[in-house]
Amino acid sequence: MKRTTILVNRTARLPILLTIGLILLVAVTIYTSGSLVASAKGSITKGPSDPYSANGKLILTNALRNTTSGWQLDPPPHGCQFIKGGYQMTAPDDGGLTSCHYSSLQTSNLTMEVQMRITKGEQTSCAGIVLRDEISAGHAYAFLGCLSGSYQFIRVDNFGCNLLQSGSAPTMRTTLNQPNLMVAEANGSTLNFYINHQKVMSIDDSKYTQGQFGVVGYYETAATFTNAKVWQL
Repeated sequence: MKRTTILVNRTARLPILLTIGLILLVAVTIYTSGSLVASAKGSITKGPSDPYSANGKLILTNALRNTTSGWQLDPPPHGCQFIKGGYQMTAPDDGGLTSCHYSSLQTSNLTMEVQMRITKGEQTSCAGIVLRDEISAGHAYAFLGCLSGSYQFIRVDNFGCNLLQSGSAPTMRTTLNQPNLMVAEANGSTLNFYINHQKVMSIDDSKYTQGQFGVVGYYETAATFTNAKVWQL
């Protein structure tokens, strides 16, 4: 599957720009949305229970240290590749959001946690999690942490980016290559987002209910992701 790049007008940029594990620890087989979700390899750094929601059930855990089936791959230099030590998203210089998906599973209500390091960019560089991404329809939700110490919540409508909310993220580490734990929780129309265990925003939006999940970054940004976990709500 090709990477998804959603273009925006560069003259109207957003005001605040956004191993496999050595031991198989978890093999989960469940039914979700009427389809079989097969085992996922990786490692767990916390207990299997959902630390963000009382009723989350772990359905996916990937260390993302080496090439792992189900995750989108693109030819370099841009897009989504496994590199030494993680899953890298590289957004091109021509503008927009670049998203990298886990294509083997779709679920509407979930909690996703992933460790993110922005490895290339400036203070305006942002990266994070994409949810309910319907590629052919050009719609999605994107939650990004930025090196400026801010967050952005973007809704993609018909391939266009709409900044719905932004603000300060006090726990965001703002130096290149520093890790930030990004969490997105979507339960019906309620969307909650965390950075390094601190809840930074909540919003109610019912426009999109289904789609793929993955990672995302803004243009001229490279970010490496590890230790992805998904709980179904």
